[in-house]
Amino acid sequence: MSPRHFGIQRKIFVAFGLFFSMVVAGGGWAVARYFTAVSRARIEQHQLNEVTLLAQAVDETIAFYQQCLEAAAREIPPRALRDRRSATSWLQARTSLRTTFPNGVFLVGPDGRLLTEAAGTPQGALAPAPLRPFLDAVLANRQARVSPAYAPAFAPASAGGPAVLMAVPLLGKDGRVLAVLAGGIDLLHDDFLGGIAHKQLPDSGSLQLFDSTRRVLIHPDSARLMKSFAPPEPSQLFDRALQGFEGSGERVNAAGVPTISSVKRLRAMDGVLVASLPVAEALRPVERLRSYLKLSVALVVAMSLFLTWLISHRLADNLEDITHQVRALGDLPAGNRIIRIRGNDEVSVLAGSFNAMIGRLEAKERSLTRARAETDEELAITKHLLWRLVEPGLRALPPGFHMETLQTRRINGDACTYRQGLPGVHFGFLCDATGHGLAAGVSTLPAVQAFLSMANRNIPLDTVYRQINAGLREMLPTGRFVCLLLMRLDVHKGTLSVLNAGLPDALLLPRRGPSRRIASHNLPAGVVDQLDPPVVEQIAVSEGDRLFAFTDGLQDMLGDRLPSILASSEELPFPGCRKVIQEALAADGLDREQQDDASWALWEVPAPASAQLSSAARPAGDSAEPLRTTFALDFTLNPREQTIREFLPDCLRLLGNQGLPSGPSQRLALALTEALANAVDHGLLRLDPRLKEEGIEAYEAARKVGLKALTNGAVSLRISLRAGPLAEIREIAVEVEDSGPGFDWRAWQDQADRAGQAEPSAIGRGLLTLRALSPDLRFNEAGNALHFTLPCG
Repeated sequence: MSPRHFGIQRKIFVAFGLFFSMVVAGGGWAVARYFTAVSRARIEQHQLNEVTLLAQAVDETIAFYQQCLEAAAREIPPRALRDRRSATSWLQARTSLRTTFPNGVFLVGPDGRLLTEAAGTPQGALAPAPLRPFLDAVLANRQARVSPAYAPAFAPASAGGPAVLMAVPLLGKDGRVLAVLAGGIDLLHDDFLGGIAHKQLPDSGSLQLFDSTRRVLIHPDSARLMKSFAPPEPSQLFDRALQGFEGSGERVNAAGVPTISSVKRLRAMDGVLVASLPVAEALRPVERLRSYLKLSVALVVAMSLFLTWLISHRLADNLEDITHQVRALGDLPAGNRIIRIRGNDEVSVLAGSFNAMIGRLEAKERSLTRARAETDEELAITKHLLWRLVEPGLRALPPGFHMETLQTRRINGDACTYRQGLPGVHFGFLCDATGHGLAAGVSTLPAVQAFLSMANRNIPLDTVYRQINAGLREMLPTGRFVCLLLMRLDVHKGTLSVLNAGLPDALLLPRRGPSRRIASHNLPAGVVDQLDPPVVEQIAVSEGDRLFAFTDGLQDMLGDRLPSILASSEELPFPGCRKVIQEALAADGLDREQQDDASWALWEVPAPASAQLSSAARPAGDSAEPLRTTFALDFTLNPREQTIREFLPDCLRLLGNQGLPSGPSQRLALALTEALANAVDHGLLRLDPRLKEEGIEAYEAARKVGLKALTNGAVSLRISLRAGPLAEIREIAVEVEDSGPGFDWRAWQDQADRAGQAEPSAIGRGLLTLRALSPDLRFNEAGNALHFTLPCG
């Protein structure tokens, strides 16, 4: 197969050739750069070590001369400090001292005047005037010091370089300065720093000494001594050295040559010692290495190109063949996607591996298809189970109540349902499990099931919440929990109870007055084992008030538009309000894909149940037949140990087992709730009914205080089932008596007869409900016991 113009063979050659060339060239460049950096670092370190040793030698030399001066100062007799002639005689006798300091030895009095002087050479002279501030500083500080470098006023044949003056103060016993002994010495003196000044560095390196005023003190070029720098020699390196830096770096010398320089400050005098080596000389070995590397890189690149050409020529035919077959695989049915290559080279091995990979991918695809089908089936089963749990409650929603869940294709853990407890008592439940998918749906199931099992028993919301939490803690792993909201609406008493545990704020929309938010004050269920006392909000409601509750999925969908949507539907009747919310959710679902389930509930408080109740009529023609008691229950209820809500469900189940039908059982439950509540609240606790006008919260708070303070007192209850000749239950007789003092039931009855039952107030509503259920309601003389019957026709 002849290669096409710039076909795969040339592409491989160009691509791999460029790659290898770049890799080899880059590797050579990296090696050269590395060796350059390493060599430069070693040169800098070696040069810095040498400068450091030289600086230490200079400091030690200066310290030695200063010690000599200090030793001589300790030998000055006291009379030499008082008599100039004695001082001169003593100084002339110190030949070694004058030899050590050839630029002169001086004795200065405490007032700064020169007492005497002596020169170590015939060219010795008086101390120069510029050093007078230095001597004044020694007198003031009372410390031995070395002066800044100065140019001597003479020019000896053996020297002529910069000089320094060393001064040592003589202190009396009281610490006062008696005199100052000073000695001058040429920096370039052979016994001082002359050896360092003439030290030869490797190659063409040089050694220099500068002071902080940028004057040259030691330099290979003697013409530059005691002169300041001239551009371009001042450099950032030297500026940093004047600020305390000690190390190596690059600078340009006076000749404009880049150098590697190392700087070290002197400790004994004002000076910076600098060693310099031209960069070109320092890196000459590296340049030779660069030349060798260039030659090696050229040879390796040439060999790489040749080998690349051979490989590309060998692989071109089979590679083009495999390319065409791979391109055609997409059109082949599953099971026939196989590449066939002649030969037994690496390309054939690649084709075999590719065929095996295609086989594994097809098998994995089949496995994923089966797994997806199984997952969809599991999700469908979970959705079915959840729907079967909540469906009966949602179907039983009375008029004016609406609850629904807008679900995505997957399960996200949202659910809502309804349960009716006693007649006129409604329970609602919304929940949102953490996470998504099957795990969230499974987490929701036990919570919904626990609610449904307890709501119809009229169990308090805090107990339901605790039971759900205990069940979830037992079943769910750590990190899984369920946010929920429990609602209980008692139409007879006009009270709404809400327990919010992690869901967004529910909204109470009164028919009159501002709306109220019911925030979450409880942890989601399943977070901790031991819960704090649950917070249940008790709110007084009236006919037409609406409760709107929802999960965070709805809040994400509607966002900031929710208040305006509710405001626009505030004056609409219940069906219109529900429709506005549903249309807003439907429009949002069309605009974007719904990411999370959204559950919501809209309840409208119906008219008080006492206005709707009517006693069951007795069967015609049976009024004369005698009735016999077939079953009777006698209870004594202690309100501190057992609540009415806990007692009633068990009592009703027991009566149901004795044949009491469902309809009469519901009326009995309502009647017992009102009668027992009346006996406890007003008979035993003596609560003022007018507290209800201040709000249900105040009433409940007073009730809790009263129960806690109640030391004795009980309520007696007797229930009798009366049957006809055919053993069918025809009537229920109830007697309720409390141990309290009773009340004026005649005054209440007269007031109720005058007012009628059109608009009953919160005061006396329970007794009005009882009279609506049983027209033969009667009281004992004291007013602490009542009797009534409920027909079961």
